[in-house]
Amino acid sequence: MVSYMGKIERRIVVKGDKESATVNALFDSGSAKTFIKKDIAERLCSIQYHDEPIEITLADGCTTIKEIGICVLKMEVDGHVLDDVVHVLEILNGKDLFIGVPTLQKFNLYLRFGKSPGEDSIDFSQFREELNELF
Repeated sequence: MVSYMGKIERRIVVKGDKESATVNALFDSGSAKTFIKKDIAERLCSIQYHDEPIEITLADGCTTIKEIGICVLKMEVDGHVLDDVVHVLEILNGKDLFIGVPTLQKFNLYLRFGKSPGEDSIDFSQFREELNELF
């Protein structure tokens, strides 16, 4: 398989300190943070709101989005638990959750891309569990 920057879509279970839900997640090797939509975050977890929203410019260099806070989530993917800080956005186009590079690196996950989307996979062979739970 060939590795390159890209995205893999999955339905995963996400648990916060309030409840859990199955969401549409995009594993994105081009995303600088892990993001979740505000409406989903409000339902699942307690949000620590920023004093002022933080404006983030996307890779196109033009589009901006606003990060309004952070929360802690446990994300279950193929039997592996990823507990991490997630950045909350007012609006997130298309998907409920973007799992970005810091989370991929923290748990030593690799995205493997084939010649067609059906051949894409998340490589857990070097998975590193987090020793200290965040909640």
